[in-house]
Amino acid sequence: PRVPEFLGVAAVVPVRVVAGRARAPDLLVATVAEAEARQGRRLQDVRSEELYYDAVSQSDDGVDIRYLVAREVDAGGDVWLTATEWAQLAHLGDAALLYVASDGGLGAITAAAVRQVAVEQQDRRCRLHLMAAVEPSRSTHATDGPV
Repeated sequence: PRVPEFLGVAAVVPVRVVAGRARAPDLLVATVAEAEARQGRRLQDVRSEELYYDAVSQSDDGVDIRYLVAREVDAGGDVWLTATEWAQLAHLGDAALLYVASDGGLGAITAAAVRQVAVEQQDRRCRLHLMAAVEPSRSTHATDGPV
């Protein structure tokens, strides 16, 4: 029998996955609360409860309830959600709304419109390419209701 010969050593290193922030900052949730209040709605921040949405908004009579996710657009024009948040938006359907902030503007997108956006999944995160679906610089979306 022949003795094995080692010709070299290779190191296999995984490609670094770049994932954006999938969490709503306090200032954004406050901005969304103001937008909802202008529509006569009350917002409850539920981020600490890990329900996979950021807030619950209800009409004054408590009949109409919205489940809200709020995100900022990153430098590449993308919005990031966790895979579970993405699934929750799909599950909640018409009762869910995604608020998107960019360049000082705030836009609101219905869950149905979000489902039509190109999505790329990376490392248990979903990157949504929203720029064609919403114009965040038009702040009227948040006050006029869902886009």
